[in-house]
Amino acid sequence: MLQSKKSLKFILAFLISIVPVFANALNINHIITLQKDGGGNLNLSYFAKRSEIKSMNNVIGNFPFTNDKITELFSNPALQVKGITIAKDSKDSTFDRVTMTIFFKNVSALNSLKAFANFTVNMNSTDSGNVITYLVSPEFTKQNSVENLYVILKPESEILTTNGKIEDKRITWFRGSEFIKADKPFGFTATLKSEDKKGPGNTGGDGKSCGLFGLELPLLLLGGLVLTARRRKSNS
Repeated sequence: MLQSKKSLKFILAFLISIVPVFANALNINHIITLQKDGGGNLNLSYFAKRSEIKSMNNVIGNFPFTNDKITELFSNPALQVKGITIAKDSKDSTFDRVTMTIFFKNVSALNSLKAFANFTVNMNSTDSGNVITYLVSPEFTKQNSVENLYVILKPESEILTTNGKIEDKRITWFRGSEFIKADKPFGFTATLKSEDKKGPGNTGGDGKSCGLFGLELPLLLLGGLVLTARRRKSNS
């Protein structure tokens, strides 16, 4: 447990230490700790240039920089938000950074947050294992002016396959502006070992998916787009 806490502190310190060099854009870091039953927490951090924040009335897309707006866009009965801070970035005082921890009993509950509109997180049981998907639409990156997106997954279960990088029992994904400004969705995916099913085996530290997952991903992306469309329609 102590080693796990030290590891998380190291990751947070690394992400916070990244010098923000992109003006007029939002940088978002997710660190998700996921239990076998689908519960866990999300350590969320996002930052942007203060001048850009003010020009957008303290809200860039769905990501606010005031306490009242944070309460509005990050509140849901299925979730618990703690440790909200709004402060100057430690490496560049011209940037402001928001950090918080969101606790959930089911990772898919994150989809209920207004801040995560057009960003879909799911865990589904399959013959291969428990499949985790993070599906990001062009609407999400454009609406929120996303420059960089980090997602780190720290699962309790064994990692079987992923299209991310495996290191120290965690998975890291990253997309910069050169990859996320295309007019198409992209997905972060992983298959975790379930309690009663055996998966296809670990892909190793290079984070490449096996052939089976290459077949699963287009179907998962399609399903995520359908879910996103339904959410947008219900919110309109």
